[in-house]
Amino acid sequence: MTLQEFISLLKKVRKNGAGYTALCPAHDDQQRSLSVEESGSRILVKCFAGCDAQTIVSALGIRLKDLFADPKQSKAASNFQSKKIVAVYDYADESGEILYQNVRYEPKDFRQRKPNGAGGYHYSLNGTRRVPYRLPELAEAVRRGADVWLCEGEKDADVLKGSDLVATNHKNWQAEFNYLLKGRKAVIFQDHDRAGEEFAKKAAKMIFRDAKAVKIVDCFSNEPLPDKHGKDVSDYLQTHGFDELLEVVRNTPDWKPLDNEETSLQCDEANLKVVCLSDVEAEEIEWLWKPFIPVGEFTIIEGIEGLGKSWIGCALACAVADGKRLPFSDDQPIEASNVLMLSAEDSLSHTVKPRLLSMQANLDRIFALDEVFSLDNPKDLIRFEAVIAEYEPKLVIIDPLFSYTGGKNLNQESDSRPIARKLIAIAQRFDCAIGGVRHLGKAKGNGDARAAGLGSVAWRASARSVLLVGRDEETGEKAICQTKNNLAEESKIAVGFEIENGKFYWKAEPSRLTKEKMLAQPKDGEIKAEQTEATSFLREALRDGERQSKDIEKEAKEAGITQYAVRKARAILNVESFKKGGNFGGERVWFMRLPSLENADADTEDVDSSDPRLLQSNQSNNPTYSNSLAEEVENVFNQHLQPAQTTSSNGLVPNIRMKADCKCGADGFVGETCGKCGETLIPF
Repeated sequence: MTLQEFISLLKKVRKNGAGYTALCPAHDDQQRSLSVEESGSRILVKCFAGCDAQTIVSALGIRLKDLFADPKQSKAASNFQSKKIVAVYDYADESGEILYQNVRYEPKDFRQRKPNGAGGYHYSLNGTRRVPYRLPELAEAVRRGADVWLCEGEKDADVLKGSDLVATNHKNWQAEFNYLLKGRKAVIFQDHDRAGEEFAKKAAKMIFRDAKAVKIVDCFSNEPLPDKHGKDVSDYLQTHGFDELLEVVRNTPDWKPLDNEETSLQCDEANLKVVCLSDVEAEEIEWLWKPFIPVGEFTIIEGIEGLGKSWIGCALACAVADGKRLPFSDDQPIEASNVLMLSAEDSLSHTVKPRLLSMQANLDRIFALDEVFSLDNPKDLIRFEAVIAEYEPKLVIIDPLFSYTGGKNLNQESDSRPIARKLIAIAQRFDCAIGGVRHLGKAKGNGDARAAGLGSVAWRASARSVLLVGRDEETGEKAICQTKNNLAEESKIAVGFEIENGKFYWKAEPSRLTKEKMLAQPKDGEIKAEQTEATSFLREALRDGERQSKDIEKEAKEAGITQYAVRKARAILNVESFKKGGNFGGERVWFMRLPSLENADADTEDVDSSDPRLLQSNQSNNPTYSNSLAEEVENVFNQHLQPAQTTSSNGLVPNIRMKADCKCGADGFVGETCGKCGETLIPF
C-alpha cells in the first residue's frame, strides 16, 4: 500500500512537515492524534493517545503487513510478535502505581508498553510521565539519607538491589529528578564500551551540580575498551565478591568536569539546534476564545479585587466543559473538553462548585487541584505536568497565579520569567490554554495597561494575550477588555458581564467601557464617597447586633462595595471580630459587632488577634491618658510596631493603627495596600 492510499482511508488529514496528521480511527479522536509518515518502504503510524499500530490498522480493515512494501519487512514485523519475553521491568510513580513497563525479549530486544485499563497494553508511551526505575524505593531510601547507585540498565539495578543498595538506572535520567540526589553521593556504573562511557559521562554532567559527590566506576577499566557489547557490573559480580566491588568504588576518584566542561554542563549537544525555515510547517493558531484566549499559549486575566475575575474563570470553564460558544467569538463553538482549575483562595465546596452549579456546568468535565504547590519546584512541576497529561484539559485556570510561584520575588524579571516560560512550555506541549489570574497594583499603572498588573513586566511580556477586567465607577458596569494580543489584532470589543443574585451573565451587546476608563484613578471625592458608603453600610448591617462575618462580606459584595472599603470601614467604626461556637464538635464561626460599653465587658470566646487591625484598647481594664490611647497594645507577632493615633468618625473612640514595612521597602500602616507594589501590609 502506498502512503497516499493509506491516508485516503483517514479523516481530517493535514500535511505536517514530511508527513501527515489525521484523526485516529482506533478511538474517538477529536484532536488529530495520528501521525503518519513514510520511511523507506514502510508507512510509520503513531497515535499520540496511545493506540498501537495493530489496533489502528484493524480499525481501517487492513493488515499490519500492508504498511510494508517489502514482504521481508512485513515478515520481520510479524516475527517480532513471536519473540520470547524474558523480563518485565515496572516503572511506577511515587505511590507505586505502574505507569509503564520496559519489556526485554530474547533474542535481545526491548519494547515499552503501558496498561490500557482493559487488561492489555498500549505499545506507545506518548503522554506518559517518565520516571526513574524503582522510583518509590528510591524516594523512600533517599529520605533515610542513603547514597544512590546508578546503572545503565534495569538488570544491573536489580542485581545491586540484592546487595541492599539503593539502585536505579541512569541511561535516560532526567534533570527533573535531581532533587532525589540533593546532598547524596552518587555512584555511576559505566558499561565497559564506547557507548557506556558516553552514557555515564552524560549522566554525571546532569547530576554533578546537585549531588554531594559523583563517581564514575568502570569495573573493567584495566581491559581494552570495545566499541560495543562491553561488560557491566553484573558481569563483574559473577566472578568477584561484593566486598571487591566496594573496594573498586572506594579506589575510584570523584568525577570532575574538564577545565572548559563545567561551564557547559547544561549543554546536551555541541551545537545549538538550527532548522531551515523552509522545512518548518506553518500552523494556524487554534483559539479557545478568538481573539481573546489562544490554545497552546499563556493568557493573563487581571483586575482589581472584587470585580469577578474568579467568576469569569468559572464561566470560561463552563463554556469549555459544555462546548458552548463564548460571546463575540470569531470562531466556531468550542468542542466540549476537560478543564483543570487551580483555586488557592476560594473554597471548592463553598464557592467554586456553587458558582459552577449556578451556571449549570458539566461538572464531569471540570477538575480541580485541591492543594497549593510551587511552579518553581521541579518536583511539583513534574506532578503538575502528570496531572495535565492524565486529564488532558483544554483549559487550565490558575487563580490567583502568584499563589503558585513559591514565594519568589515576582517584581524581579529574573525570578518571574523562568516560571512564565514553564507555563508556556506546558501549554505548548499539552496543547491547552493556560489562564493566570492576577491583581492590579493600587495605582493601576497610573492609567498605563502595560504597568497596571502586579509583578514584573516579564509576566505581561510572556503572555500572548492579556485581558483586563474592570468597572465603570460611575455606572457600575463591568466588562473585559483586551490590552495585548501578539497573535491577532487586538480586540476593539469590550465584553460586558453582570453578577446578580449569585449568578453570572454575559451581556448580549458589547460594552462601551474602555481600558482607559477601567484604569482611571478615582478622584478624592469619589474615594471619600466610597468610604462613606461602606461605613454607612457596615453601621446599618450591624445596627441590630452581632452577625456572621461571611454574611456581611457577601452583602457588601452584592452591594458593589469592595473588600478594601469594608476593611477601612471596620477600622473607622472599631468593629470587633470574634469567634463563637465549636461546642460539642461544632464549627467555630467568625462574627462582627459594633463596639459598645456592654460589649467591652462581654466575655467573648476568641478575639481575632491574627489581624492587628482588630486590636483595640480595652477601656475597662487599662488606664487611659489624655490622648485616649490604651497604655499597652499587645503585638501578637512579638515584633516592634509603632502605634499612631487617628480619630474615628464619631470623634470619641480612638482607632489604633500599626506602622509596618512592606517587603518592597516602602512603609505604611498594617492592613493598608502598599502604594508601591500593591501588596497588603502585614507585620513581619
